[in-house]
Amino acid sequence: MSKQGLTVGFSTALSTAVLTALNVTPLSAHAQAGASALDEVVVTARRREETLQDVPISVSAFSASELDNAQVVSLRDLSFAAPNLMVTNNQTTVNSAAVFIRGVGQDDSTPVQEPGVGIYLDGVYMARSQGALLDLIEFDSIEVLRGPQGTLYGRNSTGGAIKFTTRRPDLLESRFVGDVTVGSFNRLDIRGSASVPVIENTLAVKVDALSFTRDGYLKRITDGRDLNRTNRQAARLSALWAISEQWDLDFSFDYSRDRSGLQTSTPITDEQDRMRSPLFGSPFLTDPLAEDFNEYTGWGSHVTLRGSTPFGEFSSITAYRWFENNFAGDLLGRGGSPASGVGQGIDRELEHRQFSQEFQLLGELGTSLNYVMGLYYLYEKFTNVDFFLFVHDYDQRANSAAAFGEITYSLTDRLNLTAGARLTYDRKEIEMRVVGLFGAFTQDDRRSWTDFSPKLGLDFRLTDTTMVYAQAQKGYKVGAYQGWPQRPNEVTDQVLEPERVWAYEVGLKNQLFDDRVILNLSAFFMDYTDIQLSAINPEIFSFESRTADAEMWGIEADFQIAVTDNLRFQGFAAYFDSEITRSDFPADPLVPPEGSVLPFMPEFMARLGFIYDIPLQNGANLSFGASVAHKSKVFYGPFNEPFNLQDSHQLADAQLTYSSQDDAWEVQFGVKNLTNKAWVYTSNPSGAGAYFYAPPRTWSIQLRTRF
Repeated sequence: MSKQGLTVGFSTALSTAVLTALNVTPLSAHAQAGASALDEVVVTARRREETLQDVPISVSAFSASELDNAQVVSLRDLSFAAPNLMVTNNQTTVNSAAVFIRGVGQDDSTPVQEPGVGIYLDGVYMARSQGALLDLIEFDSIEVLRGPQGTLYGRNSTGGAIKFTTRRPDLLESRFVGDVTVGSFNRLDIRGSASVPVIENTLAVKVDALSFTRDGYLKRITDGRDLNRTNRQAARLSALWAISEQWDLDFSFDYSRDRSGLQTSTPITDEQDRMRSPLFGSPFLTDPLAEDFNEYTGWGSHVTLRGSTPFGEFSSITAYRWFENNFAGDLLGRGGSPASGVGQGIDRELEHRQFSQEFQLLGELGTSLNYVMGLYYLYEKFTNVDFFLFVHDYDQRANSAAAFGEITYSLTDRLNLTAGARLTYDRKEIEMRVVGLFGAFTQDDRRSWTDFSPKLGLDFRLTDTTMVYAQAQKGYKVGAYQGWPQRPNEVTDQVLEPERVWAYEVGLKNQLFDDRVILNLSAFFMDYTDIQLSAINPEIFSFESRTADAEMWGIEADFQIAVTDNLRFQGFAAYFDSEITRSDFPADPLVPPEGSVLPFMPEFMARLGFIYDIPLQNGANLSFGASVAHKSKVFYGPFNEPFNLQDSHQLADAQLTYSSQDDAWEVQFGVKNLTNKAWVYTSNPSGAGAYFYAPPRTWSIQLRTRF
């Protein structure tokens, strides 16, 4: 047998084995049904347009139609959408994202800490977790990149990146898309987007607007008031100017407003049976003392200039963002009961601003060498006042500058070598005023760090439709100050060192059965040092942040299957294992977490979904889709306490969509959490314990039009 025959046979055998394990019949049995090839997916994970199967990295991509079919309307809906990806809210906040990829993220919403996963909106990095739960309308695509990023992107990140790409204004035709959604808890969502060419082929503008409202799914027992409501609005103005055939300019301005009110938790009875015994008999009954108050206002603007030069495609991305977030929170929800504990309330006043500038140059030398190089600068400043047991009032300024680059060289027509590097300089300054357990004090400090992060990879085409790759790369996240210090030395002597991770990965990408099956596999190992973790110290009633080391490894598989023209499956399975090997947490009163697993990441997660289209005699289309996701048990703290655990569970969603003959309008009926599973997206182990429950089963009806 020839070498090529061996590789084809191996790929086919491996793929068939996986499909059999998933209880899916190999497609050769369905050939007579007329199955068509899967649509080609184009991504910009390496800053240039490539098909998903040609990119030698772990990346998941979602088109606008896929997002609609999956009822995705915000970043939080992407949880369970990709292997080893977890997205949720932080405690007590309505718009603060907690994003984890392969165990790397940010477990504390205090603004002194940095996200472990970079969130990008049209190439602009969102520096804080607050405001990162972006609502969606007219997005071209979303890409989830797993593993450290730094040789291609503005801000280095240890865990990965999520890229939101909006649809640009159309220079040739007017376009409108809008929808209205009603549903459970008096839900009313209104979204619209209109694009108009002001000067044909030269200038176009686009306006997006949305409003989301919904009653809360938690009830306060003292007055019956609904909590965890939704009430937010956003608008975006964008323009595209084709300066010449070689140069264009993008401009955008967005504004968002959130008045959703108190986001709170459900109190639990006792340490042995907390997960199944809500204090007031229901997961959705609570009694917080905090004021029903949560307000967010933010805006941002960016200008992107793109054009051709003799050295390649040049881009300049200039951006400024600002937000203010004031809220009250209640971590326990126990009212005035004796078990309410000390310090169940938290109040925060946060104002943040950031400026960023990025220059990129993409080009090629001959037919064998492609390159990307760039310069990045970020300045941010925030003022924060926390009233949590004590008063923490601080101002922080940060500067980050970096040079990065990556080249891909074709050693042969099938073998490519990729090499990249990033040099980063970070500086932080803080002025802190504290009224704490041990008295009042003021403290100023300034620190700087430098990091060099390399990358090396190989990819090889076994056949025209099968690629293998291997890579090693380093990730880096800047150091941080303590968010809740009680003594002056905690400001200066307990500064958290930068996180660093070495990640090693091998992968296999397959297109099989005449492009009717896509099967991608990857395996990784990560050596993670100085992880910034937070935990409650019951002795001084406060949070403490420390660093730890860990080792992680995992296996990921994601697939798409076109069984027939009308029936398609999509899903993934992922295994993740981690162990904390070193910890700086003190033994007394905190228990060192050596041997614990990292929080917020289950050992096993999987998802299987399908879409079935039924063409109707009148030319319209009826589409039915459903998905089932499984997540094994997950801990919400670094000490793996039994009462800080969400058991393994499954979630099911379904939707039925009717589309008109000309595709000008459609109506969709959807159900999320079909089995009405009561599950927890995060928890608070302080006092007697409390859990933040996700919504119960909800239904929605959406009417959408486009012309």
